[in-house]
Amino acid sequence: PTAQISYIECRKDTYAYDVLANTIIPPFNSCLRRLRKSCVVVVTYLSINERVAKSIVIPKGTPMATVRLDLDKGMGCWKLSYQGGASITLLPSLFKPDFLRNDFKIFKAISNFHA
Repeated sequence: PTAQISYIECRKDTYAYDVLANTIIPPFNSCLRRLRKSCVVVVTYLSINERVAKSIVIPKGTPMATVRLDLDKGMGCWKLSYQGGASITLLPSLFKPDFLRNDFKIFKAISNFHA
């Protein structure tokens, strides 16, 4: 399924085009280019007492087999790591250090963003 998440239209014959072209359009286009090179994985924790989910944007083409979740005991938080050595710290207020690893699930929710 496809879901539209944004839309912007500029016409060259209006004053607004010049303002937008010099302010919001360059960073907006840059964000769109990064988004097209990304996918979304969802980390869920489901137990009898807790239900937590967090969506995380990672590079498109990252093999799911390389996506790992590890507890950083020194920091007291869970870290999501993936191919290339990158890691993302999950908020300890959401994903508590005493959560059990077997209660976590990671899956790809969005594999492709369209322009």
